[in-house]
Amino acid sequence: MTVKGKSLKDHLEAKKHNKAVHFLYELVEIDKKHTISEQLIRSLQHLIIKEIEDSDAGRYRQGNVLITGSSHKPPDAFKIPKLMEDLTVWIKNKSG
Repeated sequence: MTVKGKSLKDHLEAKKHNKAVHFLYELVEIDKKHTISEQLIRSLQHLIIKEIEDSDAGRYRQGNVLITGSSHKPPDAFKIPKLMEDLTVWIKNKSG
C-alpha cells in the first residue's frame, strides 16, 4: 500500500501516465499531424503498465473488469478490438 491507501499498482500507473503524456507531447512537437492509431494507443498503454504487468503491456485486455466504486461497466473484453478500431476511424473522420 502507498499513501492514501492506494495499491502500489495504482500508484505506479499514475506515475507512468505522466510519462505517456510527455511522450504524446513529443510526438505532437515532431509531427503536428500525427495520426491517432491503435498502434499509438497500445504504445501508450505499454508505457504505462510495462513495469507493472509486462505480459499485458501493449495488448488489449483479455478479461472483463469492474471499477470499484463506480456504476460504469467497461465493455466486455471481446468487444475491445472492434471498439478501438471504431474509435480510430471516428477520430480520423473528425480530424480529416
